Amino acid sequence: LAEHDAAVKAYEAAIEHSPELLETYARLAWLSQTKLERPAHARKILDDMVARLRTSPMSWLTRGRFHAEFGSRDAALTDLEQARKLAPDSVEVLLASARLAYDRASAARTEGRTAMAQRIVAESRQQLQRGIEQHSEQLELRLQYAMLEVQFGPSSEAQRQIDEVLKLSPKNAEAHRLLAEMSIQQGRVDQARAAIDKLPSTP
Repeated sequence: LAEHDAAVKAYEAAIEHSPELLETYARLAWLSQTKLERPAHARKILDDMVARLRTSPMSWLTRGRFHAEFGSRDAALTDLEQARKLAPDSVEVLLASARLAYDRASAARTEGRTAMAQRIVAESRQQLQRGIEQHSEQLELRLQYAMLEVQFGPSSEAQRQIDEVLKLSPKNAEAHRLLAEMSIQQGRVDQARAAIDKLPSTP
């Protein structure tokens, strides 16, 4: 506990010295949430950060990611929408939004809210397509798009994105994992096995 208190003081001092360093807020909030079990304090840290840096899209992104991991998907959605308004071309913001959309759509489908899941997927699909047009070299965008389509279809689009990633990065583990997952869903056992064989072995 003394070690954690010392870390808190160090982070608080760092914030006072350099209030623009978002990672410091994020680390202090994580410490408060996980080690000190003070979720309300963790939220206040990030609320203060956003209040201080309201014009920074990354401040909204930082709090949005925290909400997505520890808090509310609705709160995360609000923050990430604001981050997109401030930085519509940011790959980081787009990826965070797409990951949240994937989680929201999966939850909606599990709860039987099919129409809601379809709306979330359609919006995320459009955002990812625009992002890939603007940043065709960003493999993470293609992988996130492929992940969306593996789960929600069409599989042909997932395959196309996976193929594009493997052209640029033939040993990309996530691409091979997605290919294996999609092949299993489609009953293509041999192709799934071939993709699994290309995954890096764990020591």
